[in-house]
Formats: sequence, structure tokens, C-alpha cells
Amino acid sequence: MKYKNVCITMSLGALLSAPMWATAQTVTSFTVVNADTGQDIETFTSPTGAISLQRNLRINVRANTQGDVGSVVFAFKGGGGRTENALPYALMGDNSGNYSKWSPALGTYEISATPFTLQDGQGRAGQSAMFKLTVAPAQGVTSFTVIDADTGRELATFAQHGVFRRPAGKNIALRANTSDGVGSVIFYDAQGRAVRTENTAPFSLMGNSRPGKFDEWTPNKGLQVISAKAFAKDNGRGQESPMATLSLMIEDEPVAGGLTDAAKAAAEKAAAEKAAAAKAAAEKAAAEKAAAEKAAAEKAAAEKAAAAKAAAEKAAAEKAAAEKAAAEKAAAEKAAAACKQAPTFFTSTVEPVLLSKNCIGCHSFLPTRLKFPSSVSSLENYKALKNFSEAQGAAYVLSKSINEIAHGGGNLLGSSSTADYQNLKKLLESCPATISPF
Repeated sequence: MKYKNVCITMSLGALLSAPMWATAQTVTSFTVVNADTGQDIETFTSPTGAISLQRNLRINVRANTQGDVGSVVFAFKGGGGRTENALPYALMGDNSGNYSKWSPALGTYEISATPFTLQDGQGRAGQSAMFKLTVAPAQGVTSFTVIDADTGRELATFAQHGVFRRPAGKNIALRANTSDGVGSVIFYDAQGRAVRTENTAPFSLMGNSRPGKFDEWTPNKGLQVISAKAFAKDNGRGQESPMATLSLMIEDEPVAGGLTDAAKAAAEKAAAEKAAAAKAAAEKAAAEKAAAEKAAAEKAAAEKAAAAKAAAEKAAAEKAAAEKAAAEKAAAEKAAAACKQAPTFFTSTVEPVLLSKNCIGCHSFLPTRLKFPSSVSSLENYKALKNFSEAQGAAYVLSKSINEIAHGGGNLLGSSSTADYQNLKKLLESCPATISPF
């Protein structure tokens, strides 16, 4: 069974006994969204709340969060639900900010929302929140009644259009009839301008300031178009019902005789045609408004998605830059630590070989470009070798040591595969010119 209009009542409360702000990531509130336009209808930040909503306005529900949230897991009591990994965290999902449409059947829904630090409901769980969704027949203006303003007696009731013959000498009033739970009614003229707001029943077009009587409505003879819209709260606040429009042909009741059947039929036909035209114009205006709101919502969603994408790309670039800087820093620190060990490695491993091959002796007294100090200090010898290697290049020194480049002392270290050669190579490459080991 389908219902054209329903209202939705929402109760929001903590699923656990701890306060909702007790953890780093929380669901702070819920927002009911018009899924057709993307516009927020009402947000609940307190433990309970109520909302009236027309059934033909398809909805979604967004969980609003704070803290380090990577995903939100929704679950219906009794089974079912979904996991949302990106904003907006929507109960029925979305496509890049365009909300999926939900038309709930009559009944009550208990839904929980739990935030997690990682996607797909992984990581640390935050404080859960739950709310109840109750779908019931909607509020609204159901009909209009013409009343004897002095006695309160009902004279005629109309749904959308009709003909009313005003009795001679009677003062009349017009009342909007509503379903239960209406907080206020706003009346509009044929141009759509608000002409009166009534906050208490009976909702009369002209009010009822006189005790026990209605204030008089004095319409001109001919077609009168009056519209009314019901609201959940006073002064036109809260959720609103669709506009109800009455197209009423006002005629003066003849003193004698009355209208012929043909005249009556013609008047009713004219009233119906004008009512149909007014309804068509109202539907066209509503469709144009809905299209504009949808276009605006799609534009806003696209801009939001683009901003989110740009922010994600910026965050990824900043993260990559930070990781690169950290890796470079770690490599530099590692190289510096290795460089600090170079003098010790020279003294323990390389210098004994250079002494045994008489390299240090020859290069202390002979006229060579590489000069070791005559003091035979290990540290000074290392400095001399390091400075020469930086000036000539490590490859030059290594090639000299195995006579690949002519060396007056001959081939001292054998070949590039010997341990002595590899130790010298390790020493020369361990401490680049940009780092000081001293």
C-alpha cells in the first residue's frame, strides 16, 4: 500500500552509556537530507528530536562526525546496513555527494552508526550512536470550510475548487482544515504572497479575535484563489506540507428563484477550468524550483567533490614530500654515522696494509702528489689519503693501487677482487666530501 504523504519522527540517543564525546572519533549528530535536492532538512544535535516530512520527498540520513574518522558503519536493528568510507557518511550511500534516494515504508527503524579510525570499519572503534525513525501519515491542509462568521456554523466544505453562493445578509469566514499535529498554517493570496499566519486551531483566513466568533472574510464576487500550507511548528517553522489551493467561485445567492441548472453548470465548469489552470501553473513553478534546486545541489556536490579531490591530492603530495625528506634525512644520518667510523676503519684495516706495502714510506719521502706526513700519525695519514682521493677521485686512487694507471710502486693490491682492494674501496666511498668525519 503506497502513501502519498507521511511524516517521519526521529529519536536520537547514545547507544552506549558513555558521553558521545568520550572518544577521539564520534558521531556528533544526524541530518535528514532531501535526497532529490541535496539540501539539509533538519539536524539533530540533542539526544532526541522530531521531524515531519512529506513522503514524496525522498530522503537520506547523514551521520555527522568529529575526530579521526576513516569510516562509519551503519546497522539496522534486525539486520542490514552499510559501511561508508568517505564524506558524506550517508545511511543509504551517495555518488560523489549526490545522495542515494530512500523512500521508507510505514513503520519504525532503529539504526546505529559507529565511527572507526580506518576504512571498511577497521581500526579503533569510536562511540556509537543510535536513532529511531518512525514513518507515519503526514500532516497538512486537507480541505477548506466556509463558515458563518457569527455563529460558527459550517456552510460548505471544499477540497480544491467549487462554487459558493453567499447568503444575503450573512458574514462568512474561511477555515483551513488540517490533520493532527499541525503547529501553524500560513495563508497565501493568488500571487503567492503570505497574507496571514495562524498558530492555533481553528486556522481561519481572517483570524478569530472575537470571542466565539470568526473574523469576517469579505471576498469580491467572482473567482477567489486561496492557498494554505501547514507547518510542524508555530510561525511557519519546522517541516512544511505541500501547498493546498482552493479555487472558489463566489456568487451572491439570489433573493428569489435562483440559478438555473445550466447557469450553475457553467459556473462550476468555469471554476474547475480556472482551478485546473492555477494548479498547472503551481505545478510548473514547483517543477522549475525543484530543477533549479537540483542543479544548484549538483553544482555544490561537484564543487565539494573537486575540493575534496584537490585536498586529497595536496595531502598525498605533502605526505610524499615528507616521506622523501625523511628518507633523505635518514640516509644522510646513516652516511654521517658511517663517515665517523672511517678514521677507525683506516687505522685498523687499511693503514696496516699500506705500511706493509711501504706505501706510506714511499709517499712520505719521494716527490709524489700523494704525501703522507712524516710524523706517521694514523689520523694525519687518513686525512692525507682522504684529501687526495677527493681531489683526484676515488677511481683514480683505486686504479693506481692495482697499476691499471701506471704506478711507480707497481701493483700493490693485486686486483679489484682482493680483500685489500675492497677495504680501500670501502674506505674511500664511505665518507664523501660533503661530510666531515672529524
